[in-house]
Amino acid sequence: MAKLNEYPDLRLRTMGVNAESPTELMRSGDIDVSFVVGSHNQPTEVPDGFDRTMLFRDWFRVVVPSNHPQAKARANARNPKPIELITLADDDLIAPGTDTSCGRAAVDAYKDAGVVPSIAHRLHDYPTSLRLVAAGAGVALIPDLGLQDVPAGVTVLNPAHPRHRTVELLYRTSSAERPAMRTLIEAVQASTHEMGLDCYDQ
Repeated sequence: MAKLNEYPDLRLRTMGVNAESPTELMRSGDIDVSFVVGSHNQPTEVPDGFDRTMLFRDWFRVVVPSNHPQAKARANARNPKPIELITLADDDLIAPGTDTSCGRAAVDAYKDAGVVPSIAHRLHDYPTSLRLVAAGAGVALIPDLGLQDVPAGVTVLNPAHPRHRTVELLYRTSSAERPAMRTLIEAVQASTHEMGLDCYDQ
């Protein structure tokens, strides 16, 4: 985000908002731009008077303890075989609530595999979820954005049936060509590239 230094008078502040409220907050001038998350099969709608920049596809990975049989079976493979979620039917699941994109994606993925997950831990924090997996408390589906710092004792596997969420920037059309807004968009895009995410502008 060093590019923002070109605008010394620009103050960057962040706030968490409900999924339904970003557009109203932008219309009122309380915020200028919002990150918006959509699912792989349900693109977000762009209201009149707004534009968006597609940032990246955030792919979900299956995260298991490194001593899990499915991890051991793939430990020395050059190209590990993707994992079928049905093989995890007896494992407890660590997942957010279904009011979040990650929680919905996890439940939907298990449902598509014909499995009703046993959700033992509901939390919205990726680092804590990863620590619980490392401790053997369960398995999880976590997107790439949450896998930037994977602890020891955790194995990350590709699911046999990939799914992703979309991460976008939403802003008022009237702000789209403002130099500060263009600089912010470019800075965010540069950061997502540095993180190795599946960016739309690659």
